[in-house]
Formats: sequence, C-alpha cells, structure tokens
Amino acid sequence: MRELGANEKAVIFTESRRTQRYLKEMLVEQGYNVVMFNDQNSDSDAKRIYE
Repeated sequence: MRELGANEKAVIFTESRRTQRYLKEMLVEQGYNVVMFNDQNSDSDAKRIYE
C-alpha cells in the first residue's frame, strides 16, 4: 500500500461526489491511499493535509 508523502501522486478532478466515491473505492482496491477533498473535508487525513 502506498503512503502519504510517496513519490507517486495524482490529482483527479470531478464535480460528482458519486464519481468521487467510485474512483476512491476502485483505487483503494488497487492498494492506493486516497485522500478526498470536497466542500465537506471531514476526513482526518484531508484536515491534516489542508492544515
């Protein structure tokens, strides 16, 4: 599993939260660590990165 701060990073933009959830599930199944940003930013990793 890849960790935050790893050399390989990607940013994916989408307007749809449904698409965002789908992409997260698919990438996590492949072993990627995913941090989602949206207007809620309630995820602890997202808050830490934002700060």
